[in-house]
Amino acid sequence: MNRTLFAICVATSIAAPGQLDSQEVDLDLSRLGDGAYSQMDMLLRKGFLFVKVDVANVSVRVGPRTAEVLRHLVTGNRLTSDLADSIAWYAIRSSEALVTMEFERNVGLSRFLSGIRDGAETVWKRGLIERTTFDDISRNLPTWYSGLEDRGIRDGDRAFYLISGDQLHTRVQGSDGTIYIDQVDVGRESVLSVLAGYFVRGSDFRDGLVRSLFESER
Repeated sequence: MNRTLFAICVATSIAAPGQLDSQEVDLDLSRLGDGAYSQMDMLLRKGFLFVKVDVANVSVRVGPRTAEVLRHLVTGNRLTSDLADSIAWYAIRSSEALVTMEFERNVGLSRFLSGIRDGAETVWKRGLIERTTFDDISRNLPTWYSGLEDRGIRDGDRAFYLISGDQLHTRVQGSDGTIYIDQVDVGRESVLSVLAGYFVRGSDFRDGLVRSLFESER
């Protein structure tokens, strides 16, 4: 298992950065879908001292085959718990996807890593990763994210998780363009862990992301 489980992170509520241009992030987005059913968006909000503040914008963009399945699931239907489960099932298993997080405030590294652990624990308890994988994540997080040790996450930073088959390309980029994490990992479990972190039951992202598909119907 590897540091790309960063994507399970900082969890808890996220408005759309919009579809990215591949030149903007220097990533190959050619296999991703276009249109309303290819992208889900939400605004992550966290509570601090009885006040909720914006933390980050999150976008999940899937490949055309998954987008077509989502279109059939959503069109003409009302959002129910069972339908949300179906949407999440297909989203988690998408063979092509891009998850983007654009932060709107500073997040300390310890809080950030705590969010990753919490998200990984939810995915493990839902049976999508092994206990040994969860233990590996918890043990190795400080090493995996040592590149952020002196700064944490800052307002304007962006994190990208580009999935193509069993390949996962992770990038964390500062608002000034500086790249702090940039790596490619191979393994289906890594891919499942990332996508499940957003769509598994109990995830702080799932409801908002799924709901955005139905809002695009209006």
